[in-house]
Amino acid sequence: MAESADKKTPLDGPENSEAAKEAGAISGPSNNLEALPIRQYLDQTVTPVLLKAMGELVHIRPEDPVEWLAAWLVKNNPNKKVKAESSPEN
Repeated sequence: MAESADKKTPLDGPENSEAAKEAGAISGPSNNLEALPIRQYLDQTVTPVLLKAMGELVHIRPEDPVEWLAAWLVKNNPNKKVKAESSPEN
């Protein structure tokens, strides 16, 4: 049996309603992240990096996976601003 397209999950906010779509609250990729429903926000910002991290995690299988994951996320944060190269400090 196919699920209804109108069925909402706890991750779907009120912004995901047809009325919100028609009103322009949800338009396209240039959307303000704050206007996105929770699921879309997570799918666009967090899920891709978490999937990559967890893919590596299952191969490495560290003793403390949460600590490893936290360190991996800090090291591989795609939103971290890259510091301009500067002269070495003394």
